[in-house]
Amino acid sequence: MESFFTAISLGFGINFTSEEKQFMSTIVKSKHFDKRDFLLKAGDIEKNMWWIVSGAVRLFYENDGEEIDTLFSFENTFVTSCASLLS
Repeated sequence: MESFFTAISLGFGINFTSEEKQFMSTIVKSKHFDKRDFLLKAGDIEKNMWWIVSGAVRLFYENDGEEIDTLFSFENTFVTSCASLLS
């Protein structure tokens, strides 16, 4: 969890107090995904914002059976489907 706070501090200039870190630790959950797992599939509603600890995430959609890449996200960044999350 400390790597999350460090990355936020370095990347966004946000420094958390001890109390804020303690609170965030109660609501931020860790989840491991294997290569080729899906965070979200077509038709699903996004309920999370994801923080990438290690590895990468590829966002894509299908068009006539072809996968069209729209975004690649890497370590120490957030990823989500904003349109779905906010709907």
